Formats: sequence, structure tokens, C-alpha cells
Amino acid sequence: MKENQTLADMTYCIPVSAIGSYRHQQVIIRAADPSDFAEYLTGPLPERTDYLRITSLAGDPGPLAGLPPSIAVDLVIRDTASETHRLYDYASQLRQRPLRVSVPAEPGFSGAVRLAASLALPVRLDIVQPDADVTEELGRVLHDYLHQTTVTQPVEFFHSLLFAFYHRTPLTLWEIQEEDPRRYRHIADSGEESDPGRLRSLRADAFPPEQAGECLGCRFFSHCAGFFKHPDPDFSCAGVLSLLDTLRAAAEEIREDMARFGGTVSP
Repeated sequence: MKENQTLADMTYCIPVSAIGSYRHQQVIIRAADPSDFAEYLTGPLPERTDYLRITSLAGDPGPLAGLPPSIAVDLVIRDTASETHRLYDYASQLRQRPLRVSVPAEPGFSGAVRLAASLALPVRLDIVQPDADVTEELGRVLHDYLHQTTVTQPVEFFHSLLFAFYHRTPLTLWEIQEEDPRRYRHIADSGEESDPGRLRSLRADAFPPEQAGECLGCRFFSHCAGFFKHPDPDFSCAGVLSLLDTLRAAAEEIREDMARFGGTVSP
């Protein structure tokens, strides 16, 4: 844990069944089906609820309509081939509520991103270590994010990293993707606590992990911090470095335009 950091700084991703044990913590509350919220939320939501996470889109979104309209919902697509079309149902029934779509960066994922964009929904890309084909697809999605006027909402991690480059702030991919174990903890359905995402086996006090090889002297280490070296430390970052180069070049272009014409931009 970082110096001066307390448990109050942590955000816990918890199953809705555990809500009684975390009412005084900062939480992300997840459920496999919207009906689970109706079953377990017999009282008000914890005051420090970041958002609700639906981990499967197979269920009926109707039960979410009874929750406070201010609470945001993260819609997790597990299989882009079978679940993407369900975004229509969720977006139409929950259009008065803040929504985000989490999309796995797997072959063919760009179709889900395009549909989310057409519905004016923000996107979070669930990305680990993309192969060459997925990296190429990421490049096309990045191009659309930067240049297509039809994309009006953030696509993460692109959006936050673009503005980190623009403002020259040390935001890391671990933070953007909510995988920094110094800030996020995962509570399994069994109640077991662990690091978030890919770092389940890493001690929080050992974060960020020591890096070698490609990471030494990498021009993006202050923002990546070894993010793409897990779980396989031998993963080649050549493809993702090209994506980061594109993002940084776009940020520099924005900065030059702002200097020329005046003003600034915010996320």
C-alpha cells in the first residue's frame, strides 16, 4: 500500500450478494443478471457506489429500471458474437441512466464498438495482450475514435491516455483500466479478496512489478508501467507501441492547434 493510503481509498468490486458487508466502502457492485439486484438490494444503495456492473447481457434489463436513475451501469459483453445485439434492449430501456459498455478486445470486437458508438454509449476495451490481428483491429477503432464524427463518446483506454499525453500527466494504464491493486480490490463470489484483473497473484505492496527487457528505457513506461507485459512477460509490445505513438502524436497535434488558436481542452 502506498504511503498515506488507507483502506478508505480502495474501491471494492463486489458481488451484489456481499453488499451488506461493504456498505461503508467505495464499491462497484456486480451481478450476472439484473434480477439479482432486485433480490439483494432491499434497501438503498451504499452512498459510495461507483457504478453497477452487469456481467452478462442475456437477462432482462427491466429490473434495473427501479434503481435510482443517477446510478451508472457498466454492461459487460463476454461474447461479442452472441451478446452485442442485446445492447439495443439495454440502451432503449435504460436510456435515462448513464451507461458504459465493456468490450473484450477479441477478434471481431470492433462491431460491438461501432454499435455502442451508434447508440452514443461510452466504451471500455477489456484488453490484455492483443495478437497481431486484434492489434490491427485496435488500430482501426483508434482511427475511428480520433477522426470519425460519429464517435461522440469516450473509448477507453484511448480517451484517458490521449488526455494524459495532452496534459502531460502521469496517468497509467493500470489506473485507466481499473487494474491498479493499490486502488482496486476484487471480491470473489466466495468472499475471497484478491488483486483486480490480471494481477490476481501479485501482492499489492509489490506493485508496480519490476520490469526488464523491453520496458527498460521504453518511451511509454511512465504511462504503461508494464501493463502489456502481463501475464506473459515475453509478449512483444511492437504493435501496441504503434498505437501509443498514434495517441501521443494526436495529443501533440491538439496541443499545437490550441497554442495556435488559443484555448484548451478537457476530457
